[in-house]
Amino acid sequence: MERSKPENPLILLYHSKRLNNLEKQIGYNFKNKILLVQSLIHSSFKGASQHVDVDNERLEFLGDAVINFVISDALYRDYKKEDEGFLSVGKHILSSRDFLYALGQKFELEHFVFTNSEEISKNKSVLENTFEAVMGALYIDAGIKRVSEILMGILKKYSSLILEKSTVFNPKGVLQEYTMKRSKSVPKYIVKKAGNSFMAEVFIGEKPVGHGRGPSKKEAEASAADDAVKKLKIK
Repeated sequence: MERSKPENPLILLYHSKRLNNLEKQIGYNFKNKILLVQSLIHSSFKGASQHVDVDNERLEFLGDAVINFVISDALYRDYKKEDEGFLSVGKHILSSRDFLYALGQKFELEHFVFTNSEEISKNKSVLENTFEAVMGALYIDAGIKRVSEILMGILKKYSSLILEKSTVFNPKGVLQEYTMKRSKSVPKYIVKKAGNSFMAEVFIGEKPVGHGRGPSKKEAEASAADDAVKKLKIK
């Protein structure tokens, strides 16, 4: 009598964390369950057993690109009269670490991610990166159309609140208005290349008031302005 093949160890992980509950929250039932499991394996868990020889870093890389594309496409279609600067700031906000971390919390990813300690599973960057990895896995399993539908469904109620408030959506404009009223001057930005991205620092007079990073100079400046608006508590 032929022996049945042993179940894939990663499928056992799927059942151990009851990842079907996560699928329900996302609104999508993965065809390839192993992809979903891999998207939730933090590098600290890799090698936890001889069967776990993967982590989610490659899927995180892919998910970051997918999220940026979906958000950029949605902004381009929904805000037809706005310029490139407006769209860049919107993309910066909706793909920011804080925003993706909030989405990771929304789906309670700390209960589903595989790490070697509970402390790591609650780490801000771990939840943000895990959310990106899950979106990368979703893209591979379902394609860009489906991932766009799901991701925009997730973002819709949050993005509508953010994007309709121009004071939040345009931090450079808010900061400039603030400095003009107080000192009749405009903020000064210093931007430097840093690997594949840019680092920006914004000054009011000689005083540095914010730092930021982004894939382009404009997005780095927007990030720095957003940081300054928060630190200065500008309403």
